[in-house]
Amino acid sequence: MKRNAFTLIELLVVIAIIAILAAILFPVFAQAKEAAKKTSCLSNVKQQGLAFTMYANDFDDYTPMFKNAVTTNATGNWASGGYWFDLLQPYVKNFNVVYCPDRNLLDNGLMKYLPNSASGVYNEPGYGYDDGFVSDSGFGLTSQTLTAGYNNNKTYRPGKNESMIVAPADMVAFGDSYDTGSMSGAMDNIFSGPDGPTGTSKIRHGGKLNFAFVDGHAKLITMVAGTYSAPDGKYWVARASSMTDALKWCYDPNAVADYLSFQSDSSGYPVNSATETCSQVVADWFNPSYFTQVN
Repeated sequence: MKRNAFTLIELLVVIAIIAILAAILFPVFAQAKEAAKKTSCLSNVKQQGLAFTMYANDFDDYTPMFKNAVTTNATGNWASGGYWFDLLQPYVKNFNVVYCPDRNLLDNGLMKYLPNSASGVYNEPGYGYDDGFVSDSGFGLTSQTLTAGYNNNKTYRPGKNESMIVAPADMVAFGDSYDTGSMSGAMDNIFSGPDGPTGTSKIRHGGKLNFAFVDGHAKLITMVAGTYSAPDGKYWVARASSMTDALKWCYDPNAVADYLSFQSDSSGYPVNSATETCSQVVADWFNPSYFTQVN
C-alpha cells in the first residue's frame, strides 16, 4: 500500500537533525555578525584617524583639545565645537562613524551620535580620546591648565603639538571605550560606563579593541579588565594586555604627570605618586600588588 505521509519517528528524526544543525550554525552566525561589527568599527576608527591627521595639519600640528564650547546655527542645531570627535566632523562630515556598532548603551533611544545643544544631551558614541594612560595625567594628547573664566574656572585641556610626541606612529590617539560622558580612553575611564564589561571575557570585539594612532593608521589592541588598588581608592579599570601596547598611551615614556599643576592631592588618580613618569605608571599597572585581572 502506497504511503503518502511521514511517520512520527521520521518527523522526530528530521526535527532532531534541524535542531542539531541550528545548534551548530547559530553560534557561527553570531560570530560572523560580531566580526562584521568589529570590522565596521575599525573602519569608523580609521576614517576618524585620517580626519585627526588633517585636523592637526590645519592647526599647526596640534592635536584636538578634549572639549570645546559648542556653537549653534540659526536654527539652534549643532554647528561646531564640542568633544574631540565633534572637532573632527568638518573633515568627516558623517556622524555615523562616531558611533561604535557594538555600543549597546543608548541615550534618548537613538543609536547614532547627534549632539543636542539645546538640552546638553549627547548620545554615547563608544570612542574615547587618549587623555593619558590615566585620566588628566598629561601623559596623553591633552595638557591640564587651570584657566580663570574657562568653564567655571575648570581645567582647560588643549591638545599637544605633535613635535612633543616621541613616536606618533606608535601612540594611541583614540579608540573603543565604554566611558560615559567624558569620552575618555584612559585606563581608569575606558571601562567605566554602565554597559562596561564585567570581566576580560566580556570585552567587545572578542577582547581586541580598535584604536587609531596619531599618524592616522588603526589597528586592534588586546585588552584586559581588572581592579587597580591606588593610594586613594580601588578602581575598576582596563589595561592593554602587554606592556609594549600599554606604553602606546604615553606621548613620552619619560614624561612626568602634571597633576601638581592643577590639584593639591599628591596621591594621584590613580597613580602612586604625582611625580611618576608614564613608564613608571604603566609598570605599576603590571605589578600584581596593584593590578588584579578579572576574567
